[in-house]
Amino acid sequence: MGVNPVAFAWGLAEATLFFIVPDVWLSLVARERLRRGLIACLYALLGALIGGCAIYLWGYFDRKTILEIIERIPAIDVSMLARVNHELAQQGAVAVLLGPLSGTPYKCYAAQAAANGIGLGLFLLISAFARL
Repeated sequence: MGVNPVAFAWGLAEATLFFIVPDVWLSLVARERLRRGLIACLYALLGALIGGCAIYLWGYFDRKTILEIIERIPAIDVSMLARVNHELAQQGAVAVLLGPLSGTPYKCYAAQAAANGIGLGLFLLISAFARL
């Protein structure tokens, strides 16, 4: 499998149920060739946006189930999900943008964005900036 498909798949996986960020792969690629690494970042972003969209929609239709599943992922617990829900309620889409600064997994925001009144279009737009 080539560099970009791996980046895409890793971005998709990490945005959904995987717990290791694609930066591991992207750093290895960029260390060898910066341009190739930057292009791989765009593929990882595309995968993350598709994964984020899937989790957003799952949260829209069945929030309880997706939160139960996400809670089983290493380093995610009920208190983190409650904090993210509070951030989304207080800050709206800006919380999605600030999430990476605290090391909070993107999937936690994706699963709860719809319940906090953030539309899919706005969520994906802000996600593009948050995931870069």
